[in-house]
Amino acid sequence: MFKLFFSLILITNLLYAKSWYNNFHPSLEAGMHLATFKGNIENINSTASFENDLGYDRSFSSYFVFGLKSDYKYFPHFYVSYFNETQSKDVNTPKKIYVANAVFDTNSSLSSTIDYKVINVVLYKDLKIKGERFQFLRWNIYPGDIEFDIGMSAKIVHWKIQLTKNVNNGVYPYWIIVDETIPLPYFGFKHYFYNLRTYGSISALSLNNAKSLNYEVGIEYRLIKNLYISASYLYEGFEAVEERNAHRDTVSFKTVGNKFSFKYFF
Repeated sequence: MFKLFFSLILITNLLYAKSWYNNFHPSLEAGMHLATFKGNIENINSTASFENDLGYDRSFSSYFVFGLKSDYKYFPHFYVSYFNETQSKDVNTPKKIYVANAVFDTNSSLSSTIDYKVINVVLYKDLKIKGERFQFLRWNIYPGDIEFDIGMSAKIVHWKIQLTKNVNNGVYPYWIIVDETIPLPYFGFKHYFYNLRTYGSISALSLNNAKSLNYEVGIEYRLIKNLYISASYLYEGFEAVEERNAHRDTVSFKTVGNKFSFKYFF
């Protein structure tokens, strides 16, 4: 992953140096998301917890972000992020559950796989406030600079769980698939203090058929001129309703955990 990241840095630098659009400033970020699967699948018959009933716990995934800022006053800033988390589990069900139009009795063998892909596309404008030095006793203190971001985002979700059940010596698959594109308002905050930057962002919306919430808080430190290392706490979650063959499941799913990444500004 990091070989790809630094290869992209080299290629983008070469293209950027020869281009005419020097008023645009791209960035690349590559990282690891160490998360926990949380949530449940609910219907009129039962509520199945991803942690307690299906056996899901920690996961590991790659995380990529491409950003583009502009010096033009009326041109919005832009970034798109992508991550994909996949995990499989085999459990003996601790209780009777109904999932994807199938019945799994207590202590029955259940195999499942979750595949979760998310693309977040954000357009925003920023308001920067330059910090002014002030005198406190004998010290001349610089408070740092502040930035507020406001805009819109689109969250493109593909989520699938596939379950298998042994019936009469045969294996039968059942699945739930969620494909949603959810528009969201976006708010962000950044504080710059020499080589250190703290930041946070949030997007949230509730619609009739889908709900979504994602937020991130973290810190970045500049290692060299354009290369930063960052650590953050990332929450990605959604709720959606899936109907199949007159069976209705409400999926409430979230990944919660720490993200560690490298970011390069061109």
